[in-house]
Amino acid sequence: MSISDRLTHENLSENAIDGLVESQAKDESAWEMPIQVNQQIISLSIPAELAAQARFLANLEQEKDVEKWLLDIIREQLNSKLIAFTKKKEI
Repeated sequence: MSISDRLTHENLSENAIDGLVESQAKDESAWEMPIQVNQQIISLSIPAELAAQARFLANLEQEKDVEKWLLDIIREQLNSKLIAFTKKKEI
């Protein structure tokens, strides 16, 4: 029985799911065919005032690449929001 079959028939805990995945990790027959996901690139424009603030703060942190600095900030915020969402969902 594959993982997807077992998941549809049982309400498994996270640990039970982890155990199934680990036990079938090297068994190629337990896995479906891989799918290809095409990522869409999204461009964002920000107002000049925000760009100036970002450049200023990046310079304060001695980061020369403002785009990299902004991406790091966005990743941190998204991670924080996802953690908060997950905790709220568990309640």
